[in-house]
Order: sequence, then C-alpha cells, then structure tokens
Amino acid sequence: MTVAWHEIALDRLADIYVAVPAADRDGIVRCVDDTNARLAVDAAFVGESRGGNRRVWFNRPLMVVYDLLRGGGVKVVHVSLVPSDPDE
Repeated sequence: MTVAWHEIALDRLADIYVAVPAADRDGIVRCVDDTNARLAVDAAFVGESRGGNRRVWFNRPLMVVYDLLRGGGVKVVHVSLVPSDPDE
C-alpha cells in the first residue's frame, strides 16, 4: 500500500524535527520509518477510527492522523509530537 504525506503534514514534521533536542532526532526518524512501514502493511488495523476513512495513531513520540484512500493508499494529513508520559 502506498503511503503519502500531505505537504502540510510534512511541514509540521520538519518543524517538530528542528524543535526537539538533537539527541531526540534519531527517535523521530525511527518513528517516521516505523509509521510508514506499518501504514503500508496494515493501516486499517493500527490506530483508532475517527469516522469515515480517517484514523489516528499514537506511535510515540508522534501522533499521526491519516486517511484510508479508495484504491488502497494512505494519506497522512497531520502529525504532532506527543508529550512524554511522566510515568515512563
């Protein structure tokens, strides 16, 4: 399945990347790689439904909102940084 990122989501991801401490940037990259890989395989089964074809997935340290597209693709429409859980 093809995973595409909306330009606005990519811009937001870039903002997140430059805003986090340098030591956390590798974690962001790994999370994006994991997100793309998982969405390409089982996008309909990760995360939670938000109605229609929209889903949200908390894949720490990121939260992604994506649409399941007709024809089998996925479009990431929003991304944000999830605050650290103080209990972790």
